[in-house]
Amino acid sequence: MKVCILQHVSFEGPAMILDWIKEKGFEFEIIKLFEGQALPAIDSFEMLVVMGGPMSVHGEAEFTWLGEEKRFIKSAIDSQKKVLGICLGAQLIATVLGTKVGKAENKEIGWFPVELSPVAKQNQVFSDIDENITVLHFHGEGFAIPDAAELIFSSEGHQNQGFTYGDNILALQFHFEMNEATLKSILENTSDIADSRSGDRFIQSENAVLAGLKYQELCKKNLHKIISRMFIDSYVCRE
Repeated sequence: MKVCILQHVSFEGPAMILDWIKEKGFEFEIIKLFEGQALPAIDSFEMLVVMGGPMSVHGEAEFTWLGEEKRFIKSAIDSQKKVLGICLGAQLIATVLGTKVGKAENKEIGWFPVELSPVAKQNQVFSDIDENITVLHFHGEGFAIPDAAELIFSSEGHQNQGFTYGDNILALQFHFEMNEATLKSILENTSDIADSRSGDRFIQSENAVLAGLKYQELCKKNLHKIISRMFIDSYVCRE
C-alpha cells in the first residue's frame, strides 16, 4: 500500500503516523503544500493522510492551494481511498462532505480526555480501545458531523472530536499522533497560548502542554491499533 500525506506547514508533520507507516513497510510520499508541491495522481496511492495546520478551511484567499486541496480530497473520497484527517485535515474532510466548519464550542489547547461514543463502542475498529484517553488538542474551530457519518469521540470542551464515514474515512479533531519533536516545533512556531485569555480552563500553559508528553505512548498504542484495523484489515479484505 502507498500512503500520500498532505502537509500544510513545515512544523506539523505526520509524527507517529509516519512511525506506523514505516513499521508496516508501506511506501509513502509527503506533499508539502506550503512549498507549492504538486498533488499526485489519484490512482498513485491507496491511502490519503491530511495533516493539521494553523490556517482555517475558509482561508483560500491567503492559502490559494486550499481550493485545489479540497477538490483533491473529494476525488480521493469519491475514489474510495482510505482517508485519515487530523485537526485541520479532519475539518477539510468535513467540509468536502458538505457540513459546517466554524468556531468551536471552546478553544482547546492542551491535553484533555476524549471518550468513545456509544456507537464507537459497538464498532469492531474501536473494540478494546481505552474508553477515556488523554490526547493533545490544539484548535479553535471545529466541525459538525456530516450526514451519514458517525460520531466516534467527544470531549468535555468540544463534543465533535472525531467521526467515521463509511468504512474508509476517519476524521479526528485532536492529535493522537503527536510526538515530542513535533509538539516543540508547533509551540515554537505558534502564539496561540500567549494570545489566549487567562483563566480559560481548556487552555493549558506551555509547561503543562510539554508535561503532557507523558501520554505519548498511550496515544501511540491506541492510534496504531485504530488505524491498523481501519486502514489495513479492511484493505487486505478487499484485496
